[in-house]
Amino acid sequence: MDITSPTFTDMNIRYAAGRNGISASLSSPSVGFLGMQVNGKSTSQMNLRLYGRHASSPDADVDILVLRATPKDGDKMTLQVAYNMEAPKAMLTEFKAKIPAVLSTLKAFIDNNLMTSNVLEWRDTMLTRINEAYTAAINYDVQLSQLSIFFRNSVVEFQKSVQVFVDAAVKVLRETQFRLPGSEEMTTLPVVLKQITSSIANVLRNVIQIAYDTTEFYYNSFVDTFSTVELRMPVGDVMTVGQIIDNVKTTGKSLFNQIVDFVNNMESLDTMLVKIGETLKALVDKTTEFVDTIKSDFLDSLLANVNVAYRRVVMAVKDIIELVSSYDMDQLNDFLQSVVDYCIVAVEQLNAMVNGSTLEVELPFPFLQ
Repeated sequence: MDITSPTFTDMNIRYAAGRNGISASLSSPSVGFLGMQVNGKSTSQMNLRLYGRHASSPDADVDILVLRATPKDGDKMTLQVAYNMEAPKAMLTEFKAKIPAVLSTLKAFIDNNLMTSNVLEWRDTMLTRINEAYTAAINYDVQLSQLSIFFRNSVVEFQKSVQVFVDAAVKVLRETQFRLPGSEEMTTLPVVLKQITSSIANVLRNVIQIAYDTTEFYYNSFVDTFSTVELRMPVGDVMTVGQIIDNVKTTGKSLFNQIVDFVNNMESLDTMLVKIGETLKALVDKTTEFVDTIKSDFLDSLLANVNVAYRRVVMAVKDIIELVSSYDMDQLNDFLQSVVDYCIVAVEQLNAMVNGSTLEVELPFPFLQ
């Protein structure tokens, strides 16, 4: 897929899958090239390569990360890891140099399309969401288990954040009007996308099916491992983990099927986003009920410190977001560059602990798959 943009930058996306491997790449004339290659018929013979090319040297590959799996002694395998220690600093330095241009382009795009009010509304929405997450983290039901608290802090808050962005996107799609190149008429994105509904439906149908197939794989692996473990439900019934997971899997499959049916008959992108938000909430609510039935002293002791750390992180993020939200464009540029500088210093300190420009590690595994 090739994307040509008169406002931002051109972009090329490539993906290919074969019987023995896959390859993918993302490139832009002004930034460079980032590619990934995965080869191997089995885990014990897998080779993975993440590499890049500088915009100034488009024909020279620079390896960033290389993984090589090798069988050993018939029932073992080793994983050789080679990491280019100079790559992170080079990418961060390049990113820092482009921050002013990126911010300038974004500001011009926002001003030209009369989207300033939308951006301010998104900022206020983000602040509200952060405050809600902070309030939920410090005001929780003391009767809940640490697992339930952790699930609410992570999955439930993630679902709420997704819903906020879905609602904001739906509002922008329905209210924001713009002119297409070469046209004098104002239009909205749903109107434009309505002409290519069938293509979008095909793409989403494939993505949903892949997501379901992946979920099915992990469900089956989990059931194979814990199928005989029994849990006592609040009503007194005893069920195995396998039975509970089967019920959750059936519910998930029904929800995925509903999404597919909707995609087959969808009318516009905004209504599709509304339906996806409703489906995600229903799935999270159902899973929350299941998590609340699990009682485990081991998990409580394991997750207690995690929940404490989460509250500290949320507090720090809240303070940073409130600070950055008051910045103008110049202050935002200085802030982002200072963050990148901090990251570069951290990378340099890490590099100083490693002899040479490449970190090589060999990891043995006691089994072969």
